[in-house]
Amino acid sequence: MHNGQKQLTEKEQEFVKRTHGHRKEKVEELAYKALGVSLSANVPVFELPYYILQRGREVMLNAVASVDFTNPELQKARKNFLRECLRNMKKNIVVPPKKEEKDLTDIRDNQCEPIAQEIVNMVLDEDLIFSDEAYFDEVLANEESVPLSACINGYADALEEKLLMIISEHWRRANTQLWGVEKEDVTFEMLDAVLKKQ
Repeated sequence: MHNGQKQLTEKEQEFVKRTHGHRKEKVEELAYKALGVSLSANVPVFELPYYILQRGREVMLNAVASVDFTNPELQKARKNFLRECLRNMKKNIVVPPKKEEKDLTDIRDNQCEPIAQEIVNMVLDEDLIFSDEAYFDEVLANEESVPLSACINGYADALEEKLLMIISEHWRRANTQLWGVEKEDVTFEMLDAVLKKQ
């Protein structure tokens, strides 16, 4: 544990790295498209990250909230996906071979393992898992928006970060062009001369 957070496994770290790379590439395209649309509309620069993007996020979240996850077609698709997951889980269950009984632990394992495997088969039974349709439908309806929201928010967050970075850099370059020097080199005398022109 680090700072109260769970340490990521190697597989989780690889997933984060791959996802970050994919998002970075896609967001780069989105950011420049958003800048192009904003330039064409000639909106004030900071309206893009501070109003337009936030309004877009609100529209997307409302769209997620409007999805009817009790829709029979969506529930059927989700159940089919979960059935396939369940079948895949069952195929991947490892049944250890019977041990040579050298001690009491081996004897216990040989006696108990078949029962544990039988219980696993009983619990992972499709008819059992999907037996309470009302409960299952309610679970799907309540939990379904989580992955959809996570995907949307991931891109919205990355786009906001990228736009702020691009706008900040362009703002810095424009000011450098206007002043003829980097902002760190603007003197009070220069600032005063510009303000006196007002």
